[in-house]
Amino acid sequence: MLERFHVPVADRVYVDEAPMRAATEDIFRAMGLSDEDAVLCADVLLFNDIRGVESHGVSNMLRNYVGEYRNGRLNPRPSFTIERESTSSSSRDRQWEHSTMCESMWPTSSAESPSPHSVTGVPM
Repeated sequence: MLERFHVPVADRVYVDEAPMRAATEDIFRAMGLSDEDAVLCADVLLFNDIRGVESHGVSNMLRNYVGEYRNGRLNPRPSFTIERESTSSSSRDRQWEHSTMCESMWPTSSAESPSPHSVTGVPM
């Protein structure tokens, strides 16, 4: 991890998962996310913190997401449309959503249908 993301030992504050989860979910809800999406996004950030990937955890990323929701760069309630689709891929309009939300909604159409192709995609 980049040194700039390391918190000096003397400055570290450890918080139990339950109150951190509740606060993070509440913050996402305050940004306009549904209960389901707030839980999903909190799960991702907390999972990163618990696994030691602090650069993508609550302390480093939550404030970025809050800023992006406030300035309109992220859409808290997107609806996805398929732009193009084949047996192994699809191109979708994600409407400026948080990528975690998009990934949870990906398994539809060609991604679920039986196909001779085996492809895994990452939303961009």
